[in-house]
Amino acid sequence: MLSALWSGALFSIVSNALSNAAQGAAQATDQVDPNSLQSIQDEARELLAPNGGSLSQASLNVLNRVVRGEVTQEQMQSAASSLAEQAGIPEEQARETLNNWQAQYNQAAEKARQAAQVAAETVSKAALWSFLALVLGAIAGSLGGLAGAPVGWDRY
Repeated sequence: MLSALWSGALFSIVSNALSNAAQGAAQATDQVDPNSLQSIQDEARELLAPNGGSLSQASLNVLNRVVRGEVTQEQMQSAASSLAEQAGIPEEQARETLNNWQAQYNQAAEKARQAAQVAAETVSKAALWSFLALVLGAIAGSLGGLAGAPVGWDRY
């Protein structure tokens, strides 16, 4: 009887912990914009090919590297010059546009890191509660076995 009560209570604790973990992870990942790089590419297409044209794969690769900050200062300057020439805008405006795209990407990446951290912490807490529930369940099972054992069972 006591063992059944313990098992029910432990099941309730574990299920609540896992439910809270799932909700926390879902809330954390809802804050991330999965299309941030795509939206930056779309802005670049509008700027460089306003008549519905498309950008070459090489241009998209360079844009992705610039946005992720995987370029040197010289390469960044070269990309700004190329953007200014292709879009017909001043070089300063092109540099500012590239910096804005970098900031957008960095902000989305930071949100993703934070969401991953929250999800990891939440799952970690759920795992800890699950482990504790298993230990308490083992203790409850042992006590239930001792309580239900016939008198003198240890003499055999």
